[in-house]
Amino acid sequence: MIAVLGCVAQQEGEEIFERAPWVSLVCGSASYSKLPALLAELEAGNRRVAGLETDTDETFETEMTRRDNPFRAYLTIIEGCDKSCSYCVVPYTRGPERSRSSASVLEEVRKLADAGTPKFNFWGKRLILIETRRRVE
Repeated sequence: MIAVLGCVAQQEGEEIFERAPWVSLVCGSASYSKLPALLAELEAGNRRVAGLETDTDETFETEMTRRDNPFRAYLTIIEGCDKSCSYCVVPYTRGPERSRSSASVLEEVRKLADAGTPKFNFWGKRLILIETRRRVE
């Protein structure tokens, strides 16, 4: 099985199958939580499977986060972007800017800290907006 995942997969979509017929899975970043079901479809005999939905409500709550380093955790707290820079695909592939709730982030940090993780790296396109957006909403 060969899979193409991420922003480029979201942008190019099923055209990837036409250009690279050996690819069996194309999955955009908004569909990562659906990967187990997509893989099950391949195991059931489907030759090509795509997860290209843009409904991003579940994007942050992926429970299959892999942690290779017991001393550091990477947490995505904001995804997407509302800017349209000429050089960037993020607004078109990951959708509009949206952030996790502070409560959700704190809950994950507490669980990881309780498990012994001492360092946290927060990921997002424009992290400064998480609190200002929450106050406005």
